[in-house]
Amino acid sequence: ARMVAAATSNLCEAANASVQGHASEEKLISSAKQVAASTAQLLVACKVKADQDSEAMRRLQAAGNAVKRASDNLVKAAQKAAFDKAEDDSVVVKTKFVGGIAQ
Repeated sequence: ARMVAAATSNLCEAANASVQGHASEEKLISSAKQVAASTAQLLVACKVKADQDSEAMRRLQAAGNAVKRASDNLVKAAQKAAFDKAEDDSVVVKTKFVGGIAQ
């Protein structure tokens, strides 16, 4: 549970930094993947100790699946934002300058 909390804290920090323009989408992607991984690890630990057929375990599994879906959606959105940002970096050629270079 501590690892999930730490990963979630890192995700919040990465999201805040990204919104303010101080961090890249890669940090956000990495943080989201870490949240999903630590949540999955926590679920495995709970499955070992808990009754598989209990209502609490079913709700915990549903919550874990929701975290996974949310993390996947965040990763996809951040990857799209990074890709779109890369496409915006276009090259501007000053034809007057280029045309004036001796050939």
